[in-house]
This record gives sequence, C-alpha cells and structure tokens, in this order.
Amino acid sequence: MNIEIDDFPEHGMGQLQNWSYETDNLLKIGTALIAETGIAFDISDRFKLYSGIYAVYGLSDMRKNEKSSLVSYHTTSLEGKTQ
Repeated sequence: MNIEIDDFPEHGMGQLQNWSYETDNLLKIGTALIAETGIAFDISDRFKLYSGIYAVYGLSDMRKNEKSSLVSYHTTSLEGKTQ
C-alpha cells in the first residue's frame, strides 16, 4: 500500500509558492548553568552501561523584549492566517 500526502496544511504540509521571508536576529546571547553526573556499570570486558542525569538552568533571557516570542508556529495554515 502506497500513500502520498501532498496537501495537508493543518499539519504543516502543503505547497509554498513565491515564498520569501526576511528577519533580523533579535536574540541576546544566552547563558546557562549545566550539571551532569552518572555511573558506568561493567557488563562485560567490552561493554559498559552508563546511567546518568543532567540539569540545565538558564541564567539569562535570550529575548530582547518581553513581548517577543522565540518560536512561532501557526497550526491553522502555512501563511499563519485562519481559514
């Protein structure tokens, strides 16, 4: 069974024609505090199993103003307009 999906705009699939977009990078440099720890278990001479945890804590905001969004995704159409 072969299925081809070529027009499914509500899930981000569709046809784009004459598309162009320009933007400036409006983000600041981000800083974070990162910690990681773990333990390795010897399973055999040639195989080890590693288990660990990590944590990341953001120390700064990358947005230049509070009203800007880092990511935008329009679920209703490719153009970002409601149908």
